[in-house]
Amino acid sequence: MGLPNEDGCPPPYPGRHEHLITSNEPPHADEEGFFRDQSWKRVPVWRSSMQRSELCKRMPPEILADIFSWTLPPMNELRGDVSDLETSPWVLTQVCSRWRDISLSTPSLWCNIAAVYGGKRGEFPDPRPEMVQTQVERSGAQNLMIQFHASESHDPAEQVALFQVLASHSARWEQISIQVAAALVPHLAQLRGRVPAIQRIWLQWDTKDSEIGADSIDCFEIAPSLLDMGTFIESQYIPIVFPADQLTAY
Repeated sequence: MGLPNEDGCPPPYPGRHEHLITSNEPPHADEEGFFRDQSWKRVPVWRSSMQRSELCKRMPPEILADIFSWTLPPMNELRGDVSDLETSPWVLTQVCSRWRDISLSTPSLWCNIAAVYGGKRGEFPDPRPEMVQTQVERSGAQNLMIQFHASESHDPAEQVALFQVLASHSARWEQISIQVAAALVPHLAQLRGRVPAIQRIWLQWDTKDSEIGADSIDCFEIAPSLLDMGTFIESQYIPIVFPADQLTAY
């Protein structure tokens, strides 16, 4: 129902009123006075709304940063679309300049990184290396929580290149869930002795073919902070060396 007029009666164009305020259609000449009056009556409401907006703008950046942290998707829900501009934290940088400044100055918002090559080619968006690199840079010196899931059905060179980007920051890895494809196996060795902060590891293989050529995995043998280790191997036995005596969960 339309807004009432000055004497409390319904407006002369109830259905048309709703139509006009939700479209770009101009009012007829005999309707202009009515809509002008109604617009003036809405001014106090608009001013009140603007005042509330101003209060939000004065909210301390520390509180906004804490609120932003609750918009991040859980690690177990991250997929290849984590670099989608419509997901948090990326979307926070597009709302206004203040939100962008706060988001970019809060490294903890950028620590959850997913590079997931999942399903058949084209089923999910592939990770975008330039955005993964940007996210690593924005995380500053914070420790990183990473999902890297390789796939036999995707370009091996592209996956190895992106893994190398993440491996260059392995000293900051705190958690990693890694799914191994055959092309990735030779590149795991570079992690040996370079994961001092890692606390939790999950390691699995994409397919049975991924296990071919992997005699053993010892890249996590030197991991002084490791507490939780999980693995899944579908077919053949592959020795995985890690500091079992310090684990609290396996």
